[in-house]
Order: sequence, then C-alpha cells, then structure tokens
Amino acid sequence: MPFPRTPDEFRKILRARGLRPNKALGQCFLVDAALLDALVRQAGISERDEVIELGTGAGHLTARLCDRAARVWSFEVDPAVHALAKDLLGPRSNLRLLCADGAAFESLARPDPAHRLVFVSNLPYSDYERLLLRAISSEMGIDEYFFMVQRDVYDRLRSGPGTPGYGPLGALLQGIAQVRLLRKVGTEVFHPRPRVESVFFSLRRRADGPIRPRRVPAVYQGLRELFTQRRKLLKAALHDLEARRGPLPESAWEYGDRRVEQLRPETLLMLASTLPIPTFSPIGP
Repeated sequence: MPFPRTPDEFRKILRARGLRPNKALGQCFLVDAALLDALVRQAGISERDEVIELGTGAGHLTARLCDRAARVWSFEVDPAVHALAKDLLGPRSNLRLLCADGAAFESLARPDPAHRLVFVSNLPYSDYERLLLRAISSEMGIDEYFFMVQRDVYDRLRSGPGTPGYGPLGALLQGIAQVRLLRKVGTEVFHPRPRVESVFFSLRRRADGPIRPRRVPAVYQGLRELFTQRRKLLKAALHDLEARRGPLPESAWEYGDRRVEQLRPETLLMLASTLPIPTFSPIGP
C-alpha cells in the first residue's frame, strides 16, 4: 500500500479501514509532511544512529527516521494501528516494527552498541508520565531523547521552585538532565486536531547527574511523597514519612524549616534519594 502523501489521503485510509483514533490511548497522528521532516532534521538523525521510537502510529515519522538512521526500533501498542503501519511502511531492512507496549522497549530492542542510540516519542497525553519515566530509567546508554508533549505538560516540566506548576516530575528532570525547547507545534499538524498546542523538546542526561538511571523510579516516588505536602514545612512532611516508613537519616532534616515547593531540584533529588521509599516499576499501567 503506498504511503499517503497528504492528510486527506490518510483520513481516507482510516475511514476505509474503519479506524478511529483511540482517545483512551491518546492517539493524535502527526500528518504534516513539512513538520515531520523538520523534526527529524532537528533531532540530527544520521546513519550512525539507531532510534527507539515509542508510538509508531501510522508510521509518518517512522518512515522518515528509517530514511536517515541505521536502524529504527518502533513500538505500537494498538494492534489495528500496528497493522496499518506495517502495510504503509512496507518491508524496510532497517526497521524493526513491534506490536507491544513501548514501556517494554528495554527488553525487546537489541541495538548495536557501535551506534549512537537516540530515543524519539510523540508521548500520548493519557500516558506521558509512565512512558517518560521508563525512558529515562533505562540503562541502555541512550545519548539523547526527543519528546513531543502537549504545551501545558512541558510548561509544568520547566516550572521552577515557588511556582504553581512545580512538581515531582519537573524537579526530577531538571535535576538529572538538560532540557531544551526545540519548537512549538500548532494543533493543525495533527489528526485528530487536539485542543492545545504541543512542544518538541530534547533531553540529555547530565554527565555528573546525582542519581543513576536505575534509581530514578525510587527517587521519583520519594519526590511524589514530598510534594503531597508541598505547602507544609518540610519537617511536617518528614515527620509523617517517619511515622509510616521508620527513622530517617539526620541529613534529611537540614531543610526542615522550608517548604518542599521552595527547594531547588538538586536539593530535592538529594533529599528524595535518602528516603526509605520502596522502588516501584514505571512499566506497569
């Protein structure tokens, strides 16, 4: 089946197959050719790269990644959409197309260590937190991440101490990585058209990051515990934690007279990494 050249052709294919975007899965397909080409250029994908893509969709971005990369590992959780992508993309020697939850990428992808490893995902609004956490928890040596998220999500991720949007996920990302805005994306490039704008951004882990990837889930859980009492003095939150989890190290009380929402990401990561929080898996729904 030839790949659709225009958004209208794509919509006709969906209708012919009886496919409707699944709201529960947050499906919004990127269909603007000029934007898709620009995203691949901005990500700097070349023949020295292998790419892990979460969310194949119909393969619009996948096709362009395959045109440039040494190999692409692309994951799509929806069987019907996976089947459509398989037909539209056709046989490509450098494509590994998998019908699976993208959060399981680490156990299914087998990239060549001789190549630079790059991560790309148009994250669904309904599941962005779980997938983003799984990506940055990977021990696969990913060089750089490129994410598409809704604008309000990005604004929260970049919010600083003392602002309403400041929260555990933003503190985590700002503490472990360099986050760079690449472009703002309008609603007209998607099908169906979302209600809000999106953002394409890059994330690269700091070489001197304070926590290892395998520790990310536990530290994030600690941050969540702290932010549940964001407007209280930290010592109140720590007393509550101590009552439920047991004695805390002396260092945890250093900032007891400040509120959690006032503390910088680096301080919060240091604090959360000392808390006795059981690790949870970001793979599960």
